[in-house]
Amino acid sequence: MTDFRPWPLLVLLPLLLGACVASNMKSSESKLRDTLRYFETTVRWGQLDRMSAFLVPQLAGQPPQPGLDNIRVTHYDTVSGPTPVSDERWVQTVAIEYVLKDSQVVKRLTDNQVWELDAEAGGWHRANPLPRF
Repeated sequence: MTDFRPWPLLVLLPLLLGACVASNMKSSESKLRDTLRYFETTVRWGQLDRMSAFLVPQLAGQPPQPGLDNIRVTHYDTVSGPTPVSDERWVQTVAIEYVLKDSQVVKRLTDNQVWELDAEAGGWHRANPLPRF
């Protein structure tokens, strides 16, 4: 008869649980980075009317800003972040340069973004209003 000793399991169990938590956190962080990249692509390619698709449901019903079809984005640069505020809330600041097509005036804005995790759906949504161009 073999002598069963549970201590190796007791030592490994916290390590395995920690790895699972770290894996879930990494997966969440990876999804955030993908979402930020999709948002950037949407803005860079001038699909400004589609930015509202990234908003939390409470903000998503707002009408789009008028005149978005007169804007051509020329530069999108991450200034800081993404930085965690908590596991489910991150912030990022970007600088967006754009041209008003009808007047060829170059403008720049700073967009302070707040992103929240929708734990049920597993996706990230922007939790603050969209930038005003």
